[in-house]
Amino acid sequence: MQTSTCLLDSENLERGVQLSRKFKQRSKSETNELYQLIQSAALEAQDPQNASAEDSLKFVVLVFEPLIKKIATKIYPQVSRHQEFEDILQETYVTFLGLVYAYNPLIASFPYYINKMLVQQVRAWGQKTSRKWAPPVDIVAADNLLSNHSVNNQDKAYETYHSYILMQEYEEFILARAEKPAKSGTVKAVCYDYFLGRKTCMQIAKSRGISYHAVYEVIKRIERDLKEFLQKDSFLGISEEELS
Repeated sequence: MQTSTCLLDSENLERGVQLSRKFKQRSKSETNELYQLIQSAALEAQDPQNASAEDSLKFVVLVFEPLIKKIATKIYPQVSRHQEFEDILQETYVTFLGLVYAYNPLIASFPYYINKMLVQQVRAWGQKTSRKWAPPVDIVAADNLLSNHSVNNQDKAYETYHSYILMQEYEEFILARAEKPAKSGTVKAVCYDYFLGRKTCMQIAKSRGISYHAVYEVIKRIERDLKEFLQKDSFLGISEEELS
């Protein structure tokens, strides 16, 4: 995965904006080029010492502006009794900025990360606001990513997001695996009772009237599939092919 930065000039950024606006006509090479520009811009935006930090941040915001507005529109019905749409849109922009500064390139590409995290963070804010009214967020508080003190710096934010996303990826994989057609109900039972529940291999074998080894083999097979998923397909295992 690309983790280094290159100083972005106005020509590169303008090229990136053009590519982002022709998403229906982009070739694979153009998409890869755009992803590289986004990746570099997101990293340069984090470092105020970079001469292009401000322009890089503006570029990233501009590229993802359609996503920001789409998410704000989706969340609006949850909080419309207490918040105006402009307040929700502003909160979405603030959350986006916070996620840019919290981004760690060692985990995933920036486009994948922001698509996963932005909707989750704004939805959580919407759910909290719908239960108890909160005043509009001041745009000046761009670094106030969450009220939770455990994510008040980049490293802690990354650790929290990492854990949260990993658990979601894990649960989604096991639930999908449970519903996959199988010759017997053992796989489904193992998914729900062992991977998502608290039953042991022996307890599952006894309740289903089958051998311990039969259940054990199913567990090991799912563990292998899960490991492969985390390495190749999940948020943690996003491959270099997505950026090159």
